[in-house]
Amino acid sequence: MKRGVVFFLMVLFCGLAACGGGGSGNRSDAVPVDQVDGQENRSIAVTPGETVVTTGTRQTFKAERTDGTDPAVRWEVQEGESGGSITPDGNYTAPGLPGIYHIIAVSLDDPAVRAMAEVEVITQPIISVAIEPAAVTLPPGGRFRFAATVSASDQAAVSWEIEEGTVGGSIDSDGNYTAPATPGRYHVVATSVADPTKRAEATAEVFPVEALAPRFAYSTNSASGDVSIFSVNPENGALAQIGSIPAGRDPYPIGVDPTGRFVYAGNFASNDISIYAIDPTTGNLTARGSAPTGAGIYSINFDPSGRFAYSANENAADDVWIYRIDPESGVLTVLGTADAGISSVSVAIDPLGRFAYVANYSTNNVSMYRVDSESGLLTRLGEIAAGRAPISVAVHPSGAFVYVSHYDSDDIWSFRVDPATGRLTRSGVVPAGGQAFSIAVDPSGRFAYVANSATNDISIYRIDPESGTLSPLGAIRGGAGPRSITIDRSGRFVYVANLNSNNLSIFSIDQTTGLLTPFGQVAAGRQPRSVRVTTGPNLRGGGSIFSVNPENGALAQIGSIPAGRDPYPIGVDPTGRFVYAGNFASNDISIYAIDPTTGNLTARGTAPTGAGIYSINFDPSGRFAYSANENAADGCLDLPDRSRKRRFDGARDGRCGDQLGFGGDRPARSICLCGELQHE
Repeated sequence: MKRGVVFFLMVLFCGLAACGGGGSGNRSDAVPVDQVDGQENRSIAVTPGETVVTTGTRQTFKAERTDGTDPAVRWEVQEGESGGSITPDGNYTAPGLPGIYHIIAVSLDDPAVRAMAEVEVITQPIISVAIEPAAVTLPPGGRFRFAATVSASDQAAVSWEIEEGTVGGSIDSDGNYTAPATPGRYHVVATSVADPTKRAEATAEVFPVEALAPRFAYSTNSASGDVSIFSVNPENGALAQIGSIPAGRDPYPIGVDPTGRFVYAGNFASNDISIYAIDPTTGNLTARGSAPTGAGIYSINFDPSGRFAYSANENAADDVWIYRIDPESGVLTVLGTADAGISSVSVAIDPLGRFAYVANYSTNNVSMYRVDSESGLLTRLGEIAAGRAPISVAVHPSGAFVYVSHYDSDDIWSFRVDPATGRLTRSGVVPAGGQAFSIAVDPSGRFAYVANSATNDISIYRIDPESGTLSPLGAIRGGAGPRSITIDRSGRFVYVANLNSNNLSIFSIDQTTGLLTPFGQVAAGRQPRSVRVTTGPNLRGGGSIFSVNPENGALAQIGSIPAGRDPYPIGVDPTGRFVYAGNFASNDISIYAIDPTTGNLTARGTAPTGAGIYSINFDPSGRFAYSANENAADGCLDLPDRSRKRRFDGARDGRCGDQLGFGGDRPARSICLCGELQHE
C-alpha cells in the first residue's frame, strides 16, 4: 500500500533580532531573487541607495521591504574592513581611504534576499547625518533619548520630527522621544540644520505591554552555589520555581543578555562567569562553559546591541573586564580590561551603548567611560565624587540621567549626563533606607526603586521628567536583607532577591502612582544575591514543520520558517494548501504556501490584523478567514474606511485582501475578515 504523507506545524519562539537604520536619498535596487511558484519573493531596499561621505565620518542606512515594512536584516560591508564598518542597527563608519564601497543588507528571513547601497568615500568635507540607535524597542509611553551626529560641518544642530506626526509620539529639540500609547512601528527623523537635504531615520518599535510580559526569572544563590530557574505568570507576575543549575563558587551577579537567549552568573570566589543558553520554550538553562574574570566579580552588564559584556570586579587590579558575546553560542571572549577606582562593584551602560559608569565602593566615586562602538573597549573619562560607599549605579532609559545608591550614607545621588561627552554633573540627593544596596529604574523612566539591606524595605521615588531628580514616595516592607532589585520590561512587576530569608519578593507597580503592592514571596536557593527577569527569546518567532507517520502519528521535524514577532495561533485552510501564523506582537498574519510533496512552506507575505491576534479560523469553503484579537478595541488596525471590502479567493492564491473590523469594547471581541461581508 502506498504510504501517504501528512504534515504537522507548530508555532514556537526563536531568537532572531530585528534591526534597521535610517538615512536619506534614493533607495537601492534590490538584488534580484528567484521565482517561487511563479511568484517573486518580497525584495528589500536600502536607503540611501547612493551617497557620498567624508573619510572617517558616519552615515545611517535603513532597510525596508518594497511593501514599506521594515525587515530584519544583517548588515555587511562588501569590501570587508577595508571598506569601513557597520553596526547591527545600520550605522556605517567610512574608512580612512577614499574609494567606492558597498553596503549590503541581508534578510534574516531569507538570506538569498539582499540589497546593496553604494558609498563613495572622499577626502573633501561632505555633510552626513547618523542617528543612534537606529532602532529601539519601547513600551507604550516609554521614553528614550536619541543622539544625532552631523559629520563634516561646524554646525552640529539637527531638527527632530516624527514621520507619522503626533500619532507616533512626541520628540523635543534635544532628541528626547516619548512613545505613543498605541503600539506600532514609528520613525524618528533627524535633519541637519546646516544642510536640510541630509537626514537620518530611526525606527521606534512600540510593543503592547503583553508582548513585553516576563516569562522567565533567574537568581544566583551564593551559599548553595547555583542558579534558580522560575517561570513567570505574565498576568500577575507570580513566580514558580521549575529547577536550578550549578554555578561556580559563590555566584553573586546574574545577567540576561539583551536578546534574551543567554544567562551569565558571575562567581565571586572562583573568579569566572558561568554561561548558559535559555530554552525558549521552558526557560530551562543549558551550561555553555565559563569565562575568566577579575577577582571578586560583583556586577555584570551588557551593551544594548548584545555584542559586548562588562564585569565589575571588587578585588581586581584590572577593575572592569570587557568581553565579546558570540551571537550563536553566547560564549564570552575577553577583549581587554579597564581601570577604575578601588573596589568596583557595579557597572552600567547607557541605552545608546556610548557610555559606561562604574561605582567604586572604597574610593567613593564613579568612573566614567566612552564605549567604542566597534570594539566595545572603554576609554576612561575620569571620576566624579559620590556619597559614602557607592554600591549600585543605574542609567535612566532616556540616557539623560544616572542614579547611584550608597551603602554607608544611605542615600541616592542623581546626575545629569552630558549627551556629547558622557560626563556626569550631580543634580540632587535624596535619603533612602539603611544600606541602600541596589537601585532600578522602570522602563517608562517615571519611577525608581531601591532595595535597602539593613531596613529590609524598598524605597519608592518619582522621577522628574525634565530634571531627572527624585521625589520620595515612601517605602514598603520587603524580605530579610534585600540585595538585588529588578523590573520587568513591561514595567508592571518588581522582583527583589532577599539574602537572609532565602527567597524572592514580588510586587506589582501601580501604573499611575508608582506605588508597590506585594504579591508574595517564593523560595530560592540559599543566600540569593541577584535576580533578573526576561521575556525570553521571543521578539521574533517561527514555525516548525514536521512530517507525520500516518500509521502511528509519530512526528519528524523537517524544517522551520521565520514568522513575525510572538506568533501565537496557526491555521491551515480547508483546502490544505495554505498556512497562516498570527503574530501577537507585530499585529499581522504570516502567509505560507504548502509544498504538496515535501510539506515545506514558502512565504507569501503578510496581512495586517488587530492588536494581539489570538486565534484564526476559516469557513468550510476555504473562501474566508477570521481572526480574534485580544487587545483590539474595535477590530482591525489602520483601516480608515471600515466600509471597504474586497472579495478574497482563498482557493486561488492564499492572499488576504482588505479587512473589516467590528464589535465590542473589550478584548477578544474583534474579528477581522478576508472576503466580502453581506448584510441581509
